[in-house]
Amino acid sequence: MKILILRLSSLGDIVLTQPIAAWLRAEYPGAQIDYVVKEQFVELVTLMGCELNPIVYSKSIRAHIALFRARYDIVIDLHG
Repeated sequence: MKILILRLSSLGDIVLTQPIAAWLRAEYPGAQIDYVVKEQFVELVTLMGCELNPIVYSKSIRAHIALFRARYDIVIDLHG
């Protein structure tokens, strides 16, 4: 199972997503959970625990294609 969470910015908003990440980890213990954020928030995502894999947000077409090709089973857009 591959899960993608999108919450690009806003420190407080990212912190508030931690319970969702923890719930996903509990429901899907073997899942790969990737979390897309702006570069300055990568460390915050790693500190949240839950075995999240931070991905630095990029506006490039190549980055978007790479995310599309990753074939996520669940995509959760918490950015808007």
